[in-house]
Amino acid sequence: KILTRSRMFGGNTPLPLPLANAALTAVNILRADKSLRRRLVENVSYVKDQLQQSGFEISAPPSPIIAVVPKSSRDATALKNKCLANNVFPSFINYHGGPKNGFFRFAISSEHTKSQLDDLLKALLS
Repeated sequence: KILTRSRMFGGNTPLPLPLANAALTAVNILRADKSLRRRLVENVSYVKDQLQQSGFEISAPPSPIIAVVPKSSRDATALKNKCLANNVFPSFINYHGGPKNGFFRFAISSEHTKSQLDDLLKALLS
């Protein structure tokens, strides 16, 4: 029903086969190697716990995404500079209808090392 009635699928181009194959391969890797999910949960918990203990308001969902909304463009520039000084290359998002001063979006991965996570924390907490 969804495919026949949804406008979302009408006229869309299907995924390129290499992209579909990559997605299937990723799912198979995740099924086979449970340590990836465990490390992801540990990394996300580590960063979020540290931020919460320092007074950051962190959303409850177990998402690996952390959004930081600066209070002003000056704060955004300062945070960007702190991140770069700590070898963190922040994604800054400023779209119509979003927060006035934009926001930084940090995506925690299972493959981040503790040292990399500490660099992020140092930038955010300094």
